[in-house]
Amino acid sequence: MSHFNGTIPAYIFDPATGEPNQELCNLSICPLDFAHFTYIPTLAGNVVYLAIFALLLTPQVFLGIRGKTWGYMVGMVCGLILEIIGYAGRVQMHFNPFPSAPFLTYIVTLTIAPAFLSAAIYLCLGRIVVIFSEEASRLKPRTYTIIFVTCDFISLVLQAAGGAITSSADDVSSNQVGVNTMIAGLSTQVVSLFLFMVLAGEYAWRVSRRPSQRNPRFQQLRSSKLFNAFLWGLAVATVTIFIRCCFRVAELSQGFNGHLFNDEVVFMVLEGPMVIIACLCLTVLHPALSFQGQWADSNWSLRGRRSSELVVAKTHSLGPRPSGRLPLRSLVCDLKSAAGAPGASRGGSMVDDHDRLLPLRPTTTLRVSRFLIPAFELYPNTSRQNKPLLIYHSCLPDHATSSSIEAHLRQVGIVEPQWRYTMYPMSHFHSTTHEVLCVVSGTALVCFGGDENNGRVEPRLQKGDVVIIPAGVAHRLVSSEDVGGPERFEMVGSYPVGKKWDLCYGRKGEEEKVQEIKDLGWFDADPLYGENGPVMRF
Repeated sequence: MSHFNGTIPAYIFDPATGEPNQELCNLSICPLDFAHFTYIPTLAGNVVYLAIFALLLTPQVFLGIRGKTWGYMVGMVCGLILEIIGYAGRVQMHFNPFPSAPFLTYIVTLTIAPAFLSAAIYLCLGRIVVIFSEEASRLKPRTYTIIFVTCDFISLVLQAAGGAITSSADDVSSNQVGVNTMIAGLSTQVVSLFLFMVLAGEYAWRVSRRPSQRNPRFQQLRSSKLFNAFLWGLAVATVTIFIRCCFRVAELSQGFNGHLFNDEVVFMVLEGPMVIIACLCLTVLHPALSFQGQWADSNWSLRGRRSSELVVAKTHSLGPRPSGRLPLRSLVCDLKSAAGAPGASRGGSMVDDHDRLLPLRPTTTLRVSRFLIPAFELYPNTSRQNKPLLIYHSCLPDHATSSSIEAHLRQVGIVEPQWRYTMYPMSHFHSTTHEVLCVVSGTALVCFGGDENNGRVEPRLQKGDVVIIPAGVAHRLVSSEDVGGPERFEMVGSYPVGKKWDLCYGRKGEEEKVQEIKDLGWFDADPLYGENGPVMRF
């Protein structure tokens, strides 16, 4: 409440211009008409907002360091600090709304703070694309981040420049230039956020229609309630910051004398609470918690290397691999089909009789590698069922695509295609089902049996190969030889119809799952060739 006594001292007015000097004013000697806006900022409301942002700062720093989410932490911490400074300026203005210093502190810091928060949000989309499916995205993960962080930087520069011009302005004209520059920065942020929401929504729609292309490496993370809550929290944070930015554009467009700028109720509803909701979502559902330790694994590179390849590079840096491998029970054989035709499908129908079936290499000339891999530590490998790991070399025709391979497998009807991706770079196995991998493109070195296993197998897979992996056999990608090349190493992963795959890593607590492998049935027929295919001969 103003305590102006109705008498304005003469020294308040500048002798040369006759304008009041705001720096000499206070509530007892000057009317609010001389202040920067026509209300006295509420003390309780601004203190509460300041306290909330201050309380959120500590967990942001702690979780950022703990989870090593450096870029995200910088954006959030800078944004929160600016919010704290801005509301501290408004608290000062409660006691004296006339001086320019607290006013400029408030207007500049609260204007630019959400630009830093938006940057933290933008850093998440690229990782979300890696976690779900890079193949389903129109843009590469790094492209999303580069585009939106660049837009955010431009917005930030314009808003900061506008604030600097306003703070140093000596006349109304210069002051208006500063305000217009801030409006341009805010407008850039509004457009950027809107485009971000459109592209993120479009990507979500594309992923929902392409379940087979989802990254199998992050299946467990995607299925967690915490990670899904993070996705919703990120959406809420984006919308609330967007609403706040739209309000600030409208507010500043009317000027400092406009209705919106002088309406404290509207400000206290559309500024503080919107940003607080966003910060609460981005703190309570912090990536250090919701990504469950996989924030770094879901990163991308400016060079375009995929996250899985980066992890492989780290794995190779751990040191030399053990030597002294023992010879493996392997057999490379030329299988001769007694049926006289390349692959009968289920029910006795010949594979070549179906229009949707691929012209596979005839079994009379097909080279098949067979490996029995001994158990190692907690990797059962082929010991539980004594079924061999099989590699069909150059089985698929050169023109085969992911779609045509999937159509072929569905037509044969033994397995169901479930994903398109490369191989997980950490050794793992499946205890609930056998696995069929069809190499669609690229070349890679893979490891079966466990890195330290003297009986491990390390074949070089290439386009056209098919791998039959029995349940329990550990496998991982060692290196992809076409990093940055035109053809990325990619496979179609399939499993017997009705089976759901799991992920085991050879850790304690998985013993019961390993015991259950022995009870799994084998394939009813060959997944590629049908009843007389190679898989039925072993």
